[in-house]
Amino acid sequence: MKLLKFSAVVAFVVFVKASDLDDARKILDCAQKALKIGVPELDLPSYNPLHYDKDIRYFNDLTSELYFLYHNTQISGIPDWQVKEIKQISQDSDTFAVFNFSLTFPQFNATSDFELNVTNFFFQTEYTGTQTLKLFTNEWTGSINVTKPNQDTPEQINDLQISWRAQRLLPIIHAKPAGMDDLFESVFNYTIMTDLSKPNTFVGDFLQEKLNTDWWLNGKIWKLVQWCQDNEYI
Repeated sequence: MKLLKFSAVVAFVVFVKASDLDDARKILDCAQKALKIGVPELDLPSYNPLHYDKDIRYFNDLTSELYFLYHNTQISGIPDWQVKEIKQISQDSDTFAVFNFSLTFPQFNATSDFELNVTNFFFQTEYTGTQTLKLFTNEWTGSINVTKPNQDTPEQINDLQISWRAQRLLPIIHAKPAGMDDLFESVFNYTIMTDLSKPNTFVGDFLQEKLNTDWWLNGKIWKLVQWCQDNEYI
């Protein structure tokens, strides 16, 4: 799943060879390059932008029940992070690496076709259209604890905490039948920005599980490290 692969790379780059901050920054730069150009031999497509062709379902319960089904999603801005801070907490002699980090993403743009079913009391209305979400000044702050290679315990991420904040959301929706675009945009703006303004753990929980399952425990993460070393001047 492309979104899972993106998540894996973003979290991994902060920690591989984390005994040296210079190495961590070099690997972060390399992973950013890998996301921009893609690594076909590792089944890692370019994320500049990300094309996601599977359906995404979204349900929300406010004054009405909203059920969205998204198709043909395209997301830009994923490889454009900037390192605000990486601070090593553990000692080089420890069997695990612990970092605090802060990454900023200037802007995420997500565009999708959608189908929407709205249930208000006993009435149902169906809509179709296109949706663009522009999320400005994103910041991921958190910490990670990962077992270093060549230890007696399995190589895995032991803990991953990420808090996601965004400064502003601009939703643009064009729906048929017409007349509800402003309402849908207001609902999205309120719901998403309210969620991001609260302490949230869903990103860290999601990434920890998928990183361990899809990249760490099977050793695939080190193939990406090798690719970085072999393609230094690309």
